Amino acid sequence: MREGCDAATKPSGVTEIMVFVFKKSYLRANLIFGLIWLTVFILKVFIEDNTNSISYWIDYGFLLVAVLYLGTYLYQKRYGYLTLENGLLKLNDPRNKHIDLNTVTRFKFFAGEYILESDSKKLKVNTYLLEPPSVALLKAALEKHGLKPGTSRILQMESN
Repeated sequence: MREGCDAATKPSGVTEIMVFVFKKSYLRANLIFGLIWLTVFILKVFIEDNTNSISYWIDYGFLLVAVLYLGTYLYQKRYGYLTLENGLLKLNDPRNKHIDLNTVTRFKFFAGEYILESDSKKLKVNTYLLEPPSVALLKAALEKHGLKPGTSRILQMESN
């Protein structure tokens, strides 16, 4: 089980992958809601005898909600909130938002969020969703890439 942050190195020793994990309470809430909706579905389908009504089919909506919550729980537990690999910071969600830390021009911390901006992308990282050890490691990793809250930097474009 992961605590705080995982770091893995490929056999070549070139790539370091850091996974920043969700708070356990956040994950646990998704699990509990999924189990509650699953229980409601089971009670409605197997206890009530309404096979001839339309509400019988609506009851399967409870199953759908339960599967969505449990699927979210499993996905977030497996992949974590953020991944940092070779200077690429990626939010692990269906939108696949990511930003190259070498292209970040503006970096600030506001209301519990790290806001990273480049010329074409903007990424917000909610630190309230991270375990405290992950927050500390994320801060260290960002500082390692020359990013401190409140800083702006101008990137030089290479000319041929």
